[in-house]
Amino acid sequence: MRAACLKKLNQMQDINPLRAKFDVLSAEIHDHAKARTPFARPRRMRNILARLHDPAWDIEWQEALILLACLCRMQPARTHGKLMKLRDARVAQGEEREFDDYVQLIRDLLHPDFITSHGYTRTFSEMDAAQIFRSMGTALKPLEALGQPFFLYAGALLGHIRNGKLIGHDDDIDIAIMLGDCTDDEVPHRWLAYKKQLDEHGLIDEAERVNNRPVFKFSSNLGTDIDLFPAWTNKGKFSVYPYSLGEIDDEDVFPLGSFGQDPLMLPSNPEAMLAQSYGQDWRVPDPFFHIDWKRKKKQYGMLFLTDYNLDAA
Repeated sequence: MRAACLKKLNQMQDINPLRAKFDVLSAEIHDHAKARTPFARPRRMRNILARLHDPAWDIEWQEALILLACLCRMQPARTHGKLMKLRDARVAQGEEREFDDYVQLIRDLLHPDFITSHGYTRTFSEMDAAQIFRSMGTALKPLEALGQPFFLYAGALLGHIRNGKLIGHDDDIDIAIMLGDCTDDEVPHRWLAYKKQLDEHGLIDEAERVNNRPVFKFSSNLGTDIDLFPAWTNKGKFSVYPYSLGEIDDEDVFPLGSFGQDPLMLPSNPEAMLAQSYGQDWRVPDPFFHIDWKRKKKQYGMLFLTDYNLDAA
């Protein structure tokens, strides 16, 4: 396949040789994707593709770049973000059908996995999501011993409020941990102390012990990742990483309410929290919703001043 494409490149005469080379390489990437055969040297192919970019065929170039990344399972978070931008560009041109066909090619390529902001992974559409949802409260019960209230958050909360189940294109469960009333500067110290409690109770594994991210993975037998996020109040305002920094009133969160999975709770006004997190169109499913983590890291800079590696602490 590679030899044939190189032969075409050598033989092709065109008024725009750059476009001709791109067309051949793009066709080769699509052929590999349809056959589910990876490239032997994907980074070399990506470098060649980078040299063939031109604004005149930017959308097709982005499609080739994303498809190459999916084919070789490279840079999932960045690639997921590019998919969102590609969708917006296609929609702006009235080409939703073309985008849907392209996404189907990616689904066929990655099945039974799919691309999420976390990686190339199995989503709830390929799991027993109903059983996972029913078992959340039981799985999280060990957190009760740590004394901090916790509630369903982010995508898991969105799926429950919108459809009464986990979102099919999601792949993990998000939980907010209440650290109490404190200033923003006090949050990282309380959050590190909470991680130490998790470790003392055997609720994180060895890899998570030395992880330096301000999101902690809770160990369970639920069959999916459970991510823990810090939440706190200050002067009547509620904050939670990474969606709200003093932009929600306490009364939209408290008192927390039960939904039959105690000790896991719900915020008192989940609709207000979801609107603040995802915008007023939060009721419309968006499999390519993507967080700008670089901007969030800057916004929540105080959380990143602490080393959460327990061996270092």
